[in-house]
Amino acid sequence: MLGVRTVGHATLLAYDGTPCLATDPWTGGRGAFFGSWQLSHDIPADALADLRACPFVWISHAHPDHLHDESLETLRAAQLLVPDHVGGRMAAELRARSFCVHVMPDRRWFALTDRIRVCCLADPMQNAVLLLDVNGRLFVNMNDASDRGWGADVRRLVRTYPRSYLLKLAPTGHLGVLNVVDADGVPLPRDAVAPERAGAELAHHADALGVTHVIPFSAFHQMQRTDSAWANAFNVAPEGIAAGFASATGATLLPAFAIVECERDVVDADAPPPRPAPLLAPETFGDAWHEPLERDERALIERYFHAHDGLRARVGFVETDVGGVAHRIDLAPGRPTGITLTAPRHSLVAAVRTARLDELLLSHFARVTLHGLAGVTPALVPTVSRWGDFAGVRSAAEVDAYLANYRTRAAAQLLEVTATPPPLDANG
Repeated sequence: MLGVRTVGHATLLAYDGTPCLATDPWTGGRGAFFGSWQLSHDIPADALADLRACPFVWISHAHPDHLHDESLETLRAAQLLVPDHVGGRMAAELRARSFCVHVMPDRRWFALTDRIRVCCLADPMQNAVLLLDVNGRLFVNMNDASDRGWGADVRRLVRTYPRSYLLKLAPTGHLGVLNVVDADGVPLPRDAVAPERAGAELAHHADALGVTHVIPFSAFHQMQRTDSAWANAFNVAPEGIAAGFASATGATLLPAFAIVECERDVVDADAPPPRPAPLLAPETFGDAWHEPLERDERALIERYFHAHDGLRARVGFVETDVGGVAHRIDLAPGRPTGITLTAPRHSLVAAVRTARLDELLLSHFARVTLHGLAGVTPALVPTVSRWGDFAGVRSAAEVDAYLANYRTRAAAQLLEVTATPPPLDANG
C-alpha cells in the first residue's frame, strides 16, 4: 500500500509498499500520566506489527501519551525523529537511552522514500506539527498543537495540494488541566472541553487551513485509576464527532480509525474494538493518598518552585496538600494570589524530581486550587510545566530569549516545497 493508517491514540502509520513511518507510538502497557490514562481502543495485531517494522518514528512532544517509554522500548531498531525544540531535552534524554535520534530542523523537508517526505514545525509550547507528503497528498498532523505562528504558511502550502488531510485533537482544551477549583472548592467552568464541541471545532480548524479532509486524532484514551475515573465524562467518542461537524469550505470528515490509500484515493474505515480498562486503585501505581511528604521531599519541592521567576511574578505562594498535611511555600510575601496543589506523595515527588509537572496536572487525579487567579495559565502552564520543565528556562531573561528564538524562526523561514528534498541522514 501507498498511504496512511491511523490507529491507537495519536499514531499514524505511513506506507510505501512496506511500513515506513510511525508517529507518537503508544501501544498500551501500564498506561500514561502516572497510570491514569489507558488507550480507549485496541491496536489491531497487523497494525501493531507494521508499527514495529517502521524504520522511522516521529515524536511530537514529551507527554507520555506521545512519548511512551514502554512502547519505545519495542522500537529500538527505528530512527527517532524529533522536533528542534529549544533546550533539546527530548533528544538528549532519548540519546542517553541509546536510541538513534535525528533532530529535524524547522520547516525543512526530508525524504523518507521516493514517494514520502516529511517536514516538522516546532512551537514554543514544546509541541510540534508534522507535515507528511505521501504521493502528492498532504497530511497535516497537528496532534495536540495549536497555531503558534505557522498557520499562514501551512494554509499556503495546503492550497498547492489537490487532497489534504488534517489530523487534530478536538476539542483543543480536552487534554488540558481539568481538575481545577476555586478557593471555595467549586470547579472552574469546563464548557470548552465538552465532548460535543469536538465536531464543530474540527470543522473550524479544517476551514481555517483549507484542507479537503479531516481525521479526528490524538483523543482516544480513557482514565483507568479510581481517583481519575471522573474525567471519563469528558472523553470524545469517535462515533459522536460527526454530529457537530459542518465545514463551511466543504471539508469531509473521515473516520477516526481509517486507511487512506494515496494512489486510488480510497478511504476505508478501520474500526477496532474498544479496549477494556478495569479501574485500578492508586496503590497499583505506588500512590497512597494518606502518605505525607518527608522533610527532604518538602525541601526538594521548595527548590523546584522557587527556581521559576515567572511563577514568582504571578503568585505569592504555592501550597502542597499531601496526606492531609499542608505545606506553604512563600514566593512573594505580601502577594495574595496563590496555588494549592493536592496530590499523592509518590507521583508529586516523581513529577518534581524529574521536572514533569505537566504529567501530574494532566493526570486529573491531582487537584489545583486557585487563590485569586482565573486559571492555571500562565502561572503554572506554560511558565513552569512547559518552559521550565521541558526547555529548562526559568529566569525572566531566559524566557525572553526562549520566546525570541521561536519568533525569529517563524519570521525568518518560509515553507518551501522542494522538488528533491534532502534524504534523512540514516545515522541520525
